[in-house]
Amino acid sequence: MERVKRTVVAIDDEGHALDFLERRIKKRADLSLVLATVDGEKAKEYVERYHVDIVMVDLDLGSIHGYEIMAVLDHYTQIIVCTASATEGSNALDQGAVDFLEKPFGADRFNRAVDRAQERLRLLEQRPPVSREEVGMLPNADHSAVFRIRWDEIVYIRSHSKETSVFCTDGRVLICGVMLRQLEEWMPDYLVRVQRCFVLNIHEMESYSFRHKERWVLLKPLYQSYWQKETKPELKGEAEGKIPVGNAFYTRLARMLNLEPSTHAADGTA
Repeated sequence: MERVKRTVVAIDDEGHALDFLERRIKKRADLSLVLATVDGEKAKEYVERYHVDIVMVDLDLGSIHGYEIMAVLDHYTQIIVCTASATEGSNALDQGAVDFLEKPFGADRFNRAVDRAQERLRLLEQRPPVSREEVGMLPNADHSAVFRIRWDEIVYIRSHSKETSVFCTDGRVLICGVMLRQLEEWMPDYLVRVQRCFVLNIHEMESYSFRHKERWVLLKPLYQSYWQKETKPELKGEAEGKIPVGNAFYTRLARMLNLEPSTHAADGTA
């Protein structure tokens, strides 16, 4: 049986380091390089638009930090961080990277990191679904405690930097010290990433706009003004209960709602 090729994006603002990554990627029959760039902004735009299996990213990219790229990736995308600092690499593991490569590194170390990413992808594909009633243990902002919450108590989640705001059915807003992609690894399938900064509980939506250039989900009436009186930005809910739906995520949402993505994208109706 033919081996599945995993798509890869490589980002490093040092040309010689990027060239090395390109050569190593192309030597592996199980990898397909779809983008190699020194431009962090270009890479971020690409991974926001297209799904990628593996991203290899330098943390210090000049105009943009590698964490900004990591933050827009869903949990299926495996991240291998390239860095000159072992401390930074260890921190990246805490933020969802599957491995880090401390510069300078050789072919053997590169291949071990890729093998680890490949194994993680296989495990994710074989993972049984999470129960709707299963309880999650979410760390608070400074990791000094955990919130115990049932997944079906979550209305939606919004990320901001390395933290997330979890909006709950009882009106609470939990500020968690964890990136969105890490939360995705633990959550059941009905909690769906609909935009790079938002995860939605599809059981708590009232309607879904089909408009091609302005897609959004409207929360149930109960939640449309639930968190509007809050003054702190991280605690305040979305205006009118509207959650944006991004270009990279609308197809999956359409399938979950038993819509045809091609029709949904083209008809322009609500």
